[in-house]
Amino acid sequence: MEDDTASGAIAYEGRYALLGSSEKVLEFADTVPEGITLVKGLELAKAEVGKPIVYADDVEENTSSSTAEGDASASAESSTSSSEAVSAESTGVSGEESTLHKSKEIFQELRGAIEDSGLDKITEIDLSDRYNLTILYDGRITMELGLPTDLDYKLDYAKGILDTGGIKENEKGTLNLSDAVNNRVPFEPDYSNESASAPG
Repeated sequence: MEDDTASGAIAYEGRYALLGSSEKVLEFADTVPEGITLVKGLELAKAEVGKPIVYADDVEENTSSSTAEGDASASAESSTSSSEAVSAESTGVSGEESTLHKSKEIFQELRGAIEDSGLDKITEIDLSDRYNLTILYDGRITMELGLPTDLDYKLDYAKGILDTGGIKENEKGTLNLSDAVNNRVPFEPDYSNESASAPG
């Protein structure tokens, strides 16, 4: 498509679905093209060219909510209190979900935060661990974001460090941004390629 360019690649059924800015699948590829961000830890239920991706989270949510609705309507006929119990129970579940976020929400928030920050060399986004999101910058700096909170602040902080030369252009390592709101952002350089005796 000429009006959209691929900005992310997600593994789907042995290939990679290349996503445009509106989360539509532009095409499928056998490998991740150069310059495209690989997204890990995001499960898709469906991906078709020309259509928005369908998150596994959404499918699970629709299935469980339709089941709950069925239970609620059935129990409403026999007992109002049962129906209230079902609705209270489902509210509790959604409360827990909102604390941890669903992968769809995390991905959309993180993607937006990356765009807003102006970081343009994101090689990889990893949502596998929802308690410690990570992104790989320029193939050499692993940015640990911790929980999916204050993402805009954390990425702006990282951009500031890079822009001011806090991390040199050829340096590799891990930048821990999980406590950036308290101005604690340690950087651990990776010297493994330079020294065989470096601790493992």
